[in-house]
Amino acid sequence: VVIDHGHNVTSFYGHLSSIKAAIDDDVEPGDIIGLEGTSGTSTGVHLHFEIRVYGIPTNPRTFMVGEPEGNSS
Repeated sequence: VVIDHGHNVTSFYGHLSSIKAAIDDDVEPGDIIGLEGTSGTSTGVHLHFEIRVYGIPTNPRTFMVGEPEGNSS
């Protein structure tokens, strides 16, 4: 699944067992776009998540805000 966020920013979600979003769907934070899966020679269920800016893979932490869930500091 590839989501176009505008401003030349896209997010990629791979190794899904099921895709819940359809082409041209508008998605909001919290929407389920797919279910984690496994493919290739992976050893377990996981999600491949990637952010690209102008097509260049970029550290996704650049786009994350707030504290991670479960942070007890």
